[in-house]
Amino acid sequence: MTASALPRVRTVLFTALVVGSLGLLSGCAPEPGPTSPTDSPSATASPSITAPGGTEQPSGEPTEPAELPDLGEAGPECGDVLSDDDIYAYNPNFSAVASPTPASDSLLERAASLDGTTCRWVNNSSGEALDIAVAVPGETELAELRDEAESSATPAPALSDPPAVEAYFDRVGDVGTGQVFADGRWIVLSDAAFLEAGDLEELVATVLANVSAA
Repeated sequence: MTASALPRVRTVLFTALVVGSLGLLSGCAPEPGPTSPTDSPSATASPSITAPGGTEQPSGEPTEPAELPDLGEAGPECGDVLSDDDIYAYNPNFSAVASPTPASDSLLERAASLDGTTCRWVNNSSGEALDIAVAVPGETELAELRDEAESSATPAPALSDPPAVEAYFDRVGDVGTGQVFADGRWIVLSDAAFLEAGDLEELVATVLANVSAA
């Protein structure tokens, strides 16, 4: 080999070595693996509302039911309280009123709320009303009514027969009102003509006899 051919041989050998090295390097490189998705769905937990201390907060406070009165029994019919003959004997100038409406916040209205009977007769000359209510409340309600009568009205010995009958009288404004407690019944009598407890004696005696027999 001549001296001029040596550089070409060296160049060829060097080139072959470089190419071979590149082939070896490419053969040793790891094959690309499967790509994982960039976005993966994840479950989202619903938020829960908790009170301090880790306990669940109630949606609302429970509402206590309203206290109902101790109704007891239904009151008698008006015809059983005073008959037409009774009214005529008391005053022939009275006429019955159908389905009367008691005055607001009156004892008569309270008697009606206890499932009692409210009755009304009107004096045809003066227009004044005679109201009578009879209720048979439960023991608890009856005791409360008696306590209220003792504190707000005056005992009426003329209408009483202790211990079976206890009576009270009070006059507010132009109207006199008597309350009678007898045999578990609460009886209310109201009229502008009642100036004192003695004015109710005849009616109270008749009403007590009638409701006891009903």
